[in-house]
Amino acid sequence: LILRRVIASYLQLYIGAGTGSTLTIEDCSAPSGVVSGGAIVNATMLVSRSSMTSMQYLLDSVESSTLDVYSSTVVTLTLKSQFMNTKLSLYSLWITRTITMSNGGLRSSEMVLWNVTVLSSFSKAVDLSSFSITAGSTLSILSSSVKTTYSYGSSGCAIYLSSVNISDGSRLLMEDTDVEGYHGLYMDGFHLGVGGLLYVRRSTFTGTSLTGYSLYVGGSGGQIDHDGSNQHNLGRVLVTHNAPSSNNVLVLNGSTVSYCAYQQSSTDHATHNLTFYFLNS
Repeated sequence: LILRRVIASYLQLYIGAGTGSTLTIEDCSAPSGVVSGGAIVNATMLVSRSSMTSMQYLLDSVESSTLDVYSSTVVTLTLKSQFMNTKLSLYSLWITRTITMSNGGLRSSEMVLWNVTVLSSFSKAVDLSSFSITAGSTLSILSSSVKTTYSYGSSGCAIYLSSVNISDGSRLLMEDTDVEGYHGLYMDGFHLGVGGLLYVRRSTFTGTSLTGYSLYVGGSGGQIDHDGSNQHNLGRVLVTHNAPSSNNVLVLNGSTVSYCAYQQSSTDHATHNLTFYFLNS
């Protein structure tokens, strides 16, 4: 199915369970676009040069497929599915409310956000809730800008992860990205499990309050690799990391923060630890 230069008041597409489907949406405009379906295998889904208020992918599962959204303007982008052996690419996007990923995750899959701008006034600009990254998967946020101006009630997160398990050789990578909000990168109920990696390079985290967190990481196991190429401006840095499975390094170089702490409730640190370095900060 190919849709080109379509203007619709509502766009709803259903893909039945099966293999070999192709869906292309190009140069289209609609207040709402919904792609729903069952267990999808070997599918190709593409959205390009389009404008939508809400774009939703509500699929039971997606396997051995590709999903690309690029060069488009979307208010809210929602992904709800279990992606297996699948490549997802979001690039050159302008988001004015939120990207939401929930009720599923990546399994042996790769997802890339490149050159994505999220400028939001809502509580969460990029929201991952119960969206696990496992079995050698990678979620990369590259050369992007994620900001929210929401600060009501001591909340508002630029990038928010809740009940997200990163394990089994999987990685969350951030490179060359600007993050700004009452809380910047906030991982609540986050489990950096055994074999999981949080890798951060050349990124800037800016808090909008002395009491917010430019970086908050909670987890058990895994590895944190945050070197001196990153910068933190205002806000707090807090790591709660029990029983790390590898040595961890967090460097604050040329940064200004209101509070920095490492907390742990477990004594299982006999083999691996987390080391803070403060350079020109």
